[in-house]
Amino acid sequence: MQSVSESKQELEASIRYAENAISSAKATIESMEFRQEMAKKQYAEQTGREQALQAQVALLEERIADMQSEMNALEERVEYYDKQFKEMTQGVYAPTMPVIPKDVALAIFREGSKLGAGQGLMGLCERYGFECRIHGIDDVEAKGSASS
Repeated sequence: MQSVSESKQELEASIRYAENAISSAKATIESMEFRQEMAKKQYAEQTGREQALQAQVALLEERIADMQSEMNALEERVEYYDKQFKEMTQGVYAPTMPVIPKDVALAIFREGSKLGAGQGLMGLCERYGFECRIHGIDDVEAKGSASS
């Protein structure tokens, strides 16, 4: 059999072992509580960030919708103005050369009949100040300015 002192030592050792196990369990509980608090904080922060991002996404989607409606309105205006332009220009003849008034054309014809086509045109161009590159009025002015 064991002596009383041996039994006492075993009991004291068992008590120390139990005390160590209890303090280890307390440390584990504190660590778990700390981790749980950190997880709650991270979740709250993450949720806050997610909410902020969701709000920003909603704002951007609203802006996109506004821009889309603006773009549609602008496209409709372009179509409207294109249609109006086509209606306004339909049947309108746009000459590629300047139109000479009828009385000037008759005067050119009369002068041309009297003096010959080239001389008649040159005289009219000189007399009325028309720019007439075909018949050399610019050349006449250049000759006149060169001799001066």
